[in-house]
Amino acid sequence: MPICCHFSRTDPTNRTSGERITFEMESDRFAWIQVARGIVTLNGESLREGDGVQINSPELLELTTDASAEILLFDLA
Repeated sequence: MPICCHFSRTDPTNRTSGERITFEMESDRFAWIQVARGIVTLNGESLREGDGVQINSPELLELTTDASAEILLFDLA
């Protein structure tokens, strides 16, 4: 089973704003998002440190992070 992991950490020197990240899932893939630090908004839903989300259907994922956020996005087959 191929697994691809994407890691994002906002620029620690820029504490005034976060990032906007988009990821388009392929039709035969699944995803898991883990919030390691900070606050993240995923498609309008707020997530905090320690939260994880399983995505079962292909869609465009839009994440907005706060200035200290760290996330892991696992792209799974």
